[in-house]
Amino acid sequence: MHEHAAYLVDSLWDLSPMLRDWEAMIDLLIEEPGRGEEPLDAHQETSLIEIMVCCVRQAATGDSPVGRQVSIC
Repeated sequence: MHEHAAYLVDSLWDLSPMLRDWEAMIDLLIEEPGRGEEPLDAHQETSLIEIMVCCVRQAATGDSPVGRQVSIC
């Protein structure tokens, strides 16, 4: 996932407000699952943390990942 997380976040940044919902992402990591919900496994937690790091970087810099070309129509 780590090699693609930056591109995923960059692609969805303007389309998905969830990528800026830090509280919801942190809750997924630290709160106990509700009734009928399954906890995140280690791989899912790691992936979410990688996505969060990319979100913070995107919010702080606004830069696209290396190698990504932005086409202007």
